[in-house]
Parts: sequence; C-alpha cells; structure tokens
Amino acid sequence: MKPRFSIGYNFDLESFLQLISAYNKHIDSVYFPIPRKYLGSGRILDEPPRYEKEVIELIKRCRGMEITPFMILNSTIVSASGIISVLSYTKRLHENGLLNHATVTDPYLMMQIRKEMPGMFVEASTLCRIRTVQEAKYFRELGVSRITSCRETIRDMKLLKEICGVLPVKVMANEGCIKNCVYRFAHYNMLSANVDEQPLLPFGDAYRKRKRMMEEMDGMCVFTVSRHPHKVFSAPLIRPEDLKRYRENSAIILKCYSMGGKPSCYWRMNIIRWDAASILLSGLPGKNCRTLCFFPAANAADGPRIPSGMS
Repeated sequence: MKPRFSIGYNFDLESFLQLISAYNKHIDSVYFPIPRKYLGSGRILDEPPRYEKEVIELIKRCRGMEITPFMILNSTIVSASGIISVLSYTKRLHENGLLNHATVTDPYLMMQIRKEMPGMFVEASTLCRIRTVQEAKYFRELGVSRITSCRETIRDMKLLKEICGVLPVKVMANEGCIKNCVYRFAHYNMLSANVDEQPLLPFGDAYRKRKRMMEEMDGMCVFTVSRHPHKVFSAPLIRPEDLKRYRENSAIILKCYSMGGKPSCYWRMNIIRWDAASILLSGLPGKNCRTLCFFPAANAADGPRIPSGMS
C-alpha cells in the first residue's frame, strides 16, 4: 500500500488542480496559507490578486475529491488586532461548512481557535519547532490534534516514535532547508511581516530598494550554500527507498513541501521540491523523474543553480 501525502498549494489553481486530480488516491490533504490581508505567512511568496476567491474554489474542489483542506496560520508575528481579524475570517469559513482544519504556529491563536471553533482540527506547524516529548505534551494541552515535525527531527526515528506516543506527527518528506540554518527564523519573520508592508507603486527608488532588500533577505541561506556547496546535503530529504520506515508507524503522515509563484532568482527550490514530491508520490524513482542536483553558481549572488536542460 502506497503512502498518502499532504501537499502544499503552489498559487497556480489550474496546474494544482491537475496535480491533485492525477494523484488523488495518494493525497491525504492540501495546505494553503490564509490570505495575507489577514495574516502574514512563513511560506508566502507571490500571492495572486484573486487569491481570496481562489481559496474558496480550492477548498470546494478538494472536498469534492475527498481531500482535506488545511488553512495555514503559521505567521511568527501576530498582534491582538491581527488575531481578531484571523478569527473572524476563519470562523466565517468554518460556519459556512468550508473549513474544519487549520495548521497554526502561535499558541495563543491555537487557544482562541479551540475556544471559538471547538470543532476545528488544529495542527501545530513545523514553525512551532517541537523537538521534545515534553513540548508535544504542552501542545496537546492546548488542544492540538497533530503536530508537524521540525526540520531537525525528520530523520530521528527514535524521537519521532516517542513523540507519536503523545500526538500523531506529520513529517516533511522533501524538506530542502539546510540543517540548523542561522537565517531560518529571520526568514520566517521577514515573510510573516509582509502583511504589514505598505504598498508601493512598481517604480521609483523606494520600490527598487525594498525589492532588492527583500530578495537579499530571502536569499541569505542560499548565500551560505553558495559559499559551502556541501551543506546542501545536510537538507533532511527523505529518500523514496526510506519511506517504508515511516509507513511502519500509522501515526505518521508524510508532507510534501512546495513553494508558490515563479522560481526564485536565487534558488529554484520550488522546481526541486516539486520534482521530489513527484518522485515520492509515484513511489519510486524511475526514468520519468528528473535527477535532483544542486550546482554552486559561478557568482555567489546567483546562488546554486540547476544546469540547463534539467529545469
């Protein structure tokens, strides 16, 4: 029996619906971020102009295919007014019978969701960085029904088994972040703060300066890989042949990470992760799957790149 996966929305409704339709029997759930007018996100890149309407369509199509839709509330930066706005939007979807599952980072937001929407299934985000059994117990007390493993525990089967004794665990199968990256939390905060960004017209010095700074902040971890290419092999990717070790534990669900929007000018990680996801979903690497490779760039500013012909 092949495993079932949780996969992330790529902000392209047409292509994504084709994907989940093709792999329907292998997909357990789909996750997508709340529109950033309500809350920033640790994973948002390019949000389409019609994204709020896309969310409704995505939820309906997933439910029609018996795939569970999960809304991501994983901002590492929240405020009291922001929480009120998030609760209002989430509750509206919940009461209209559209949304019953959410992945959350902030513990206080978890408490408020459980209080105002008792029927909501709450999952702790990987950004909660749950690394011990005691931390898992703490989140269970908050009403969490499942946790997402942090990047440092993905390959620690002994620890995962112990945590599964407290709560079921969702494990990221194709995680590409380098191990113990010092830029990770700054990266999350930068993305989460996007909700507070003041709009700027797409021209002028202020726009160009902010765009350059955002790109530099987004690519700090990639600069590390450019200087030390071997570090890319510290990324905790799960090889297809190792999937059976995770399938042996019924409390583990596998998650395929994805990124939205067009490929980054620094690192085409969304293409790499989607390839990894396709390999995992198909169950075995074969002639129809592209080889996943990272090559250091000649110019550190360009970041690692995939050789031509492979992208």
